[in-house]
Amino acid sequence: MYDLPRMLEKMGNGNLERSKQFSISGPEDGVFCAKASLKDRQHTMEVLIVIQEGTMEIVEVQGSITEAPHDPCPSSVEGLKSLIGMRIQPGLFSEMQRRVGGFKGCIHMNELIRESVQLVAAHRNLTDLRRMHEAGRTDEEMIEWAESVRSWTCVAAPEPVSNG
Repeated sequence: MYDLPRMLEKMGNGNLERSKQFSISGPEDGVFCAKASLKDRQHTMEVLIVIQEGTMEIVEVQGSITEAPHDPCPSSVEGLKSLIGMRIQPGLFSEMQRRVGGFKGCIHMNELIRESVQLVAAHRNLTDLRRMHEAGRTDEEMIEWAESVRSWTCVAAPEPVSNG
C-alpha cells in the first residue's frame, strides 16, 4: 500500500498557470546555447544546455530547481551531467529518459531539456538554410536539403515541401 504524496497547502487550490521561457543563441564560438525556465505555483526551475555546432554534441548541462512541491525534487538535477556527450540524433529522447527519467529525474526538467534540444536543432537548420541562401544555393537545392533533415510533420507541412 502506498501513501499519498505530501500535499502542500498551495497545491490543488484554484487554477494552475505555467510559464515556460526559452532562449536559443549561437552559433557563437562554435556552440549553441539553450536556456529554459519553468515557473508555476509549485515549481521554479532553470536549465542551461550548451551544444557543439559541428557534432551537435551536448558539452554542458546545468540545472536548478529552486521551488518544488516535494523535498527530493531539487536533487533530480544531479544526474543531468550524464547527458554530456550525447548527440542530437534519432534515439536521443529515449536515451535521455533512460539516463535521467523516471524515479531518477524530474518530468518537468526533462520537458525543458527536450524542448530546448528541439529548438536548438530547428535553430541550427535555419542557420544552415541562411548560410546556403547566402552562398547562392538554388531553391531546389535548399528544398532537397530541408527534406533530408526534416523529421517532423504538422498541419502546416504534412507532406514534403515543394517550391511552388
